[in-house]
Amino acid sequence: MLEIITLTTLLNTNFDKTLCHEKDQRVSSDRPQIARALPTKTGKIGRRGPTACTATMISKDCAISAGHCFKNLNFIEFNVPPTISLKNLGHPDKEDIYRVNRKTIIHKSNGPGDDWAVFKVFPNQITSKYPGDVMGFLKVDFNKPSPSFLEVTGYGADHSPTSAHFTQQTDQGELISIEGSRIGHTVDTMGGNSGSSIIDLSTGKIIGIHTHAGCSMSPGFNQGTSIFANNELMNAIKLCLKSD
Repeated sequence: MLEIITLTTLLNTNFDKTLCHEKDQRVSSDRPQIARALPTKTGKIGRRGPTACTATMISKDCAISAGHCFKNLNFIEFNVPPTISLKNLGHPDKEDIYRVNRKTIIHKSNGPGDDWAVFKVFPNQITSKYPGDVMGFLKVDFNKPSPSFLEVTGYGADHSPTSAHFTQQTDQGELISIEGSRIGHTVDTMGGNSGSSIIDLSTGKIIGIHTHAGCSMSPGFNQGTSIFANNELMNAIKLCLKSD
């Protein structure tokens, strides 16, 4: 019991600060192109916070996430079921679990504006199909964006109810700023949302990657990395897409 209390307290302390509204506005979602990234097939939760991150398919075998999620980029899961307990995640069928090709990962983890990862995913061991061929993929916008409203969908922490913990949820919010290659937004996120695509609601295309908190502290908004304004990220994505 002490172990569970300690873990819950730690998670609340670290990740509640990423909510932009007084009440969590995230709701359950089922975007098939967006996956949960885990370091192992069991995805056990550690004492120091979540081991989950989020990844998005942008082609049949190319995906993007956050650079600071590098250690989590071993397996990605789709059609994730409800969580059993805070330390026991639910997992989908083996047909919906894919291994990341770690040799292909290109990443940076230099804080908001330069935190990203681009990588390829192996075919499923049972179906021999690539995840993008089965789940579909989202398009990336390489042009300068001018959206007003954004969507961030991912696998953030949630204890109310526990069954939603590290399952797919979504929220929408406003674009606050694009300063250099850093995006500021008011979409509710939690730990585990790192790597979530920032989607322009007017086009349905990805304009950035969510990586950091900030709504209830300085700078006053959640943060991510712009694709258009980060040449290394943009080039890494184009290289991955070209190799399909």
